[in-house]
Amino acid sequence: MKNYWISPEGKKFKCDNHGCEADRIIRKYYGKNLMFVDYRDYLLKRGWIMFRIRDFERKIYIADNNEPTQAQRDIIFDLTGQNYSEDMRI
Repeated sequence: MKNYWISPEGKKFKCDNHGCEADRIIRKYYGKNLMFVDYRDYLLKRGWIMFRIRDFERKIYIADNNEPTQAQRDIIFDLTGQNYSEDMRI
């Protein structure tokens, strides 16, 4: 299984657990120590993508009102060999 957070600028951060890595990203890049907040929602609302490959299944979590940036689309292609499509999105 491969899990990543993908920033709006196209940087990817490999992780075992999206929640723990989200906490580290928020502390490092936003300088915040959030309590009682869903770390994943915090990043998703700021344009980050939560990406997971399990076996042959690819899941991409994006906030409802967001679309991937071109840099994120490029990383998705690098990770999957496929162009981003709505079918990948959850």
